[in-house]
Amino acid sequence: MMRAMLLALCACAPPSAFAFVASARPFSARGSARGVTQSKRSPDVVCALNFDPDRMRDLKTIDNAIYSIYDIVFKNSLPPYVKQDEVTQHFTSCATEFNTTRDLHKLLNGDATNAINAVVDEAISKKDKLITEEGAAELTQIVAAAAQLAAACFSWAPGINLGLEATVVALFATATGLEFDAAKYEKSVIDYISNMNNEVVNEPGMETVKTWQTAVSANGAFYPRLDLGLAINAQRAIMQSIPTGIQQHKLGYVDADGYKAYIKTIGEFIYNNQDIVDQYERLLASIDNSTTPKEIKDRKIEIASAIPGFNVTEAAEMLDTVMDVITFTLAFKDSIKWYKTRRTVAEAADSPIDAVNEKGDVDPALAGPEAVAAEETWLNKAGSFLGDAIAGLGAVAGIILGEIAVVETAKLDEELTLNIGYMKGNLTDYYDDVIKNAPRRPNSSKTNSSSSLAAKRQRK
Repeated sequence: MMRAMLLALCACAPPSAFAFVASARPFSARGSARGVTQSKRSPDVVCALNFDPDRMRDLKTIDNAIYSIYDIVFKNSLPPYVKQDEVTQHFTSCATEFNTTRDLHKLLNGDATNAINAVVDEAISKKDKLITEEGAAELTQIVAAAAQLAAACFSWAPGINLGLEATVVALFATATGLEFDAAKYEKSVIDYISNMNNEVVNEPGMETVKTWQTAVSANGAFYPRLDLGLAINAQRAIMQSIPTGIQQHKLGYVDADGYKAYIKTIGEFIYNNQDIVDQYERLLASIDNSTTPKEIKDRKIEIASAIPGFNVTEAAEMLDTVMDVITFTLAFKDSIKWYKTRRTVAEAADSPIDAVNEKGDVDPALAGPEAVAAEETWLNKAGSFLGDAIAGLGAVAGIILGEIAVVETAKLDEELTLNIGYMKGNLTDYYDDVIKNAPRRPNSSKTNSSSSLAAKRQRK
């Protein structure tokens, strides 16, 4: 009963439960406190529009996070226990996730089912061996400690996505001061259960998604280590939107160097022109259904004229570059709320901002309704639906494993068996979502606008 209640709670949580949270690096730390020359403030150009403070907060959260990444990479302001080469590897992994998302539609349902069944059988085999070989008292202690640690790790980083490797647990334990006995953790069978998705993609027929899933798990484990103070879906939205900016503004390939080039370009501009960026964000936070691209463009030019060291055209183009990635990130997370703003920014740009096709690539050939349909396909499927599935699988795994930590010795075998079954069900839901929501051309297959993991099945 308790599990059913917890799963239902997770499934029915309101959108705000997964919304942006305040940055761990306070916005007030920027500006004059960092020795930045403040731009001359231009006249208030948004007074005639309908300013929305909630939308302003979302915009500000994203630009603050991008600046924080710039601070980490180019000012070596590293969080605890993080090395610069790990950040570079994270960018490589984010690029890999982006570049392999387009392959997900090749996955067949039957292959996923067979892979899940094989991994579940192995988990049961490992559980049976453990129950047979260990004494009851020691067994309960080993399993409870491992389950408690794994549940805490999933709570810390739900984007790990049932791909919780022992090395990640060790890093988490070090960072949080928790006790970690590698030998006992491996013996507990919890190490296998909590890493089942990484085992699934090693099975025959799963080669198509193995590289993608490995990158997803690696990124999910690293997001909280960056200490940006963002919910998992928001942080993933930033890192999966940067590739479109790299392509759009011709800053190299979608790889670690491309990520760094884009972050440097955007971060430096935000760092040196925060007052101007604030004003343009206030403008974008005022867009409603009646706002036209021309209206935004006219006001943008007024704002850009106050930026020192740039002519008006250069300044306007830099604002376009910054707001391209910020609004695309927000639309990637919530296209219903932010797509109007994204398209208005693109249409008001001084240099054309091309649409993004259904595979996430910038495509200058797209125009009109076809461009909107393709871009919304990518934003909805690669963004909202897959993002919910990724975070949801880890979140539910944490709840399930947390219950094992308080099980009586006599019921441990039954409880482990039951929980392996729950993991099987949620992996099945997850791969249903991956297959249904894999980005593809709108006319190539039936699409699905709902996420099965967003409405978890209650399992008896």
